[in-house]
Amino acid sequence: MERLETGIHAGRLSPAEYEANFSDLHPRLDNHEALVAADRCYFCYDAPCMTACPTSIDIPLFIRQISTGNPIGSAKTIFDQNILGGMCARVCPTEELCEQACVRNTAEERPVEIGRLQRYATDAAMQAGKQFYSRAEPTGKTIAVVGAGPAGLAAAHRLAVKGHFVTIYDAREKSGGLNEYGIATYKTVDDFAQKEVDYVLSIGGIEVRHGQLLGRDFSLSDLQAQYDGVFLGIGLAGVNALRIEGENLAGVDDAVDFIAALRQAEDKSEIAVGRRVVVLGGGMTAIDAAVQAKLLGAEEVTICYRRGKEHMNASEFEQDLASSRASSSATGWRRNRSCRRTAKSPPSRWNIRGFSKAAWSVPAKPVSLPPTRSSRRSVRPLTPPVSVRCAWNLAASPLMAKAIPRSTASGPAATASSAVMISRFLPSPTVATRLNPSIAPIRSSRSGCRGCLKGRMNNG
Repeated sequence: MERLETGIHAGRLSPAEYEANFSDLHPRLDNHEALVAADRCYFCYDAPCMTACPTSIDIPLFIRQISTGNPIGSAKTIFDQNILGGMCARVCPTEELCEQACVRNTAEERPVEIGRLQRYATDAAMQAGKQFYSRAEPTGKTIAVVGAGPAGLAAAHRLAVKGHFVTIYDAREKSGGLNEYGIATYKTVDDFAQKEVDYVLSIGGIEVRHGQLLGRDFSLSDLQAQYDGVFLGIGLAGVNALRIEGENLAGVDDAVDFIAALRQAEDKSEIAVGRRVVVLGGGMTAIDAAVQAKLLGAEEVTICYRRGKEHMNASEFEQDLASSRASSSATGWRRNRSCRRTAKSPPSRWNIRGFSKAAWSVPAKPVSLPPTRSSRRSVRPLTPPVSVRCAWNLAASPLMAKAIPRSTASGPAATASSAVMISRFLPSPTVATRLNPSIAPIRSSRSGCRGCLKGRMNNG
């Protein structure tokens, strides 16, 4: 297969290129690197990094244990708070949480590498087969857990430690949930998700039943009748439909399924990708889908977002990572194409920056929005032009990802691009309030946390 062949095809790269593209994003630190990184920690009292951690891991303690040559003890400190600390070390947005709160940022603008140190410790314990927990005396109580994702596995492990017998029901063929099916392949390699599942289940007292779907194979009342307790960890299954013409045509895949397919593929060359791919959306899923398409051999990947860069849900770290990963193997990577409504445009008309002669239409009864300030960011026009018909439902649920085959576009350049992927988000709380006055505007808790932590660091 020629890399530049038009259309959606598999096998665009050589085996060596696939292996290089999907190698470990951040390899594990060696012993010396870990000691050097741990030595940078101030071991703060009432550490802001620990406050910023969603699972409240004692970060100064586990780093101190690494610095004293005790990575196994460090792993115990991590697992006490988060039994899935190995995967979190790989994919948690530490740049927005613990590492952003690190006091090293004040003087050096370079935090302690908390995420990589956490991986160093947890990998050491798992590779050594060190099991820190044992089951208590059996209580005779039985618990049903619906969902074998991170929440279900963590709950089952803690219940097993307490001496209860746990049965996990999951609709898929593998356990792991988001960790197994939703994390981009280039972020976690070597089938680590299943290794972590095996580690969690090794405590005993946990039975997993795959292919069991709530509402199809059993009901909640069935579980309540059979078990002493029920834990629901069903996650967020499925994506929202666009409900526009062409979304069910051949070549249309939502980004979540696109990521899951690659995660489950034994041979990555079997996954088909277009020569030119456009991703509509500015969140983490959009970034993952775009990078994945590029690493599979797409010649050109364009991220198009309807607003400015500052409104993108994906962190700046993820955006920079996407640019660096994509541009390292081939040219043609473009990001932050923003589509916006200008003050001079009628309510039913939207302008798409970077797309010449693009037609953007809204429903028959458009939502009238106040004019928005035009972005000053200069964006180079995309060539050849793309014409897309779409409708944004601003009151819809937060996230969806859909792909529209190029055949649904109009104009002479309709066959120039192979596929379009779309990821959509809700408007800001302020816009949502204008659409529906009953919605009270709220401040992002994450922004509030950052401000609080920044104030704490400035005040010592």
